[in-house]
Amino acid sequence: MNMSGKCLSADLKEDGIIVCTLHPGWVQTPIGGGGALIQPKESVEGEVLFCDAYIFCGLEKKSAVEDCIISESQYSLNLLSGMMKVILGMKAEDSGKFFRYSGNELPW
Repeated sequence: MNMSGKCLSADLKEDGIIVCTLHPGWVQTPIGGGGALIQPKESVEGEVLFCDAYIFCGLEKKSAVEDCIISESQYSLNLLSGMMKVILGMKAEDSGKFFRYSGNELPW
């Protein structure tokens, strides 16, 4: 998976598409077990609200029924944590890199 992400980031670079690999952390799931360090919500969302309208990542939603995630002060990254903050904060120079859910870059 890591190599696929790295190769895909090179293939899509000219199209302006950012591809990165994210490590979700040791999450309390059936696979991670009860001894894992974080809850799924912390890994993915942080402090966010769910809605069924608005704009996500600058793109208009296809349907008002689809879920989207926004912060309390609409798109303010300082209220987000976890992988959503990492994803919403990606820049072109981040493409092809490997990140922890907290946003720290991990070595390949």
